[in-house]
Amino acid sequence: LIDHAADLRAPTPTGAAEKVVPVRAELMATLADLARRQAGAMRRLSDRRRSDLRALARALPGPEAVLSGPRQRLDLAAARLAPALARNARVHEQQLGVVAQRLARQSPLARLAGFTARLEGLSKRLLAGRDALLRAQRERVGRAQERVADLDLRAARALARSLVQRAERLPATEARLARAFTQLVAHRRERLRSSASLLASLGPDSVLARGYALIRDEAGGLVRESGQVRAGQGLSVQVSDGRFGVVVAGSGEVPARPVRPARRENPKPGQGDLF
Repeated sequence: LIDHAADLRAPTPTGAAEKVVPVRAELMATLADLARRQAGAMRRLSDRRRSDLRALARALPGPEAVLSGPRQRLDLAAARLAPALARNARVHEQQLGVVAQRLARQSPLARLAGFTARLEGLSKRLLAGRDALLRAQRERVGRAQERVADLDLRAARALARSLVQRAERLPATEARLARAFTQLVAHRRERLRSSASLLASLGPDSVLARGYALIRDEAGGLVRESGQVRAGQGLSVQVSDGRFGVVVAGSGEVPARPVRPARRENPKPGQGDLF
């Protein structure tokens, strides 16, 4: 069945080893063929890239074709520059003549006298405005100082009133804080007392005090079922006032003997009862 289900079958272990392990000569021949194919592919890729580069180079324009347009525009601008400069010079000459005529009609001394008078008037107005501005600034500063002094006085009075009010409220706040702290301590103490009582009522010592016992084997593990012990086995019994050792006599029942019932103590105040 294994031979029919296998993908490859060998008649002997030697034949299986020959089929599993390839021949070194065949591997070398395969590697040489792959290297030759890779070199041929690289040469073909390089030739194709070289031909593409030549085609792109033929498609690019030459330097003369690139520079011919700007050179023509430069020549045209140079041809237009000389007539334009001549026209500009003539226009400036005309404007200069008009300005010279206007200057001839107006005396520089008269204009200088007018400018001097205007300058003196502006100087007087500037001095008057400066004096008025200084007076207004002084008055404004004085009013601001008065307001600042008034605000300082009001702030000092408000601070004094606030301090007095806080000083009056401080004893009442201290008293409330003391009462709250006392109540919190009493509440926490009562909760602690209740938790301690509940822990004592639910702990194993209270259960042992009612007549129960804890039985452990030699390893210290609790014995919960009769199948966990065997005849002659030593056990440890823990009761409310200590421990003692016992030996299992057998698997039969031991005749009961009269046992005086344990006196049941009244639970402490605040301590719960499981029963």
